[in-house]
Amino acid sequence: MNRMHMQRVIMNIKLKNVFPSIDRFQDLEGKLPDEEAQTLLQNLKENRLPSALPSQNIFKYTVGWREGGLHMENNEHAQYIDSLVTDFKDKWMDLIDDCLEKR
Repeated sequence: MNRMHMQRVIMNIKLKNVFPSIDRFQDLEGKLPDEEAQTLLQNLKENRLPSALPSQNIFKYTVGWREGGLHMENNEHAQYIDSLVTDFKDKWMDLIDDCLEKR
């Protein structure tokens, strides 16, 4: 299967304080989060993707927020970026190799 899913969870972030225009990028009903959209998104992440993709093609990363975004001098942030880049490169190389072998 030539698909993968990479998801990140950013902990301790107050989006409204960081991005004042965040409302333009959220599913809202009036000024409140759209509960149906949140439920559908949760179902996608927890049920539909895992049933559609092999577990080795699903990557989840959790990283803590720090004022100003990612800081490579922060060990947690450096490890997150290193893992994300390594996983992405390695998985795509595997997917490409698999496709070539099938030809």
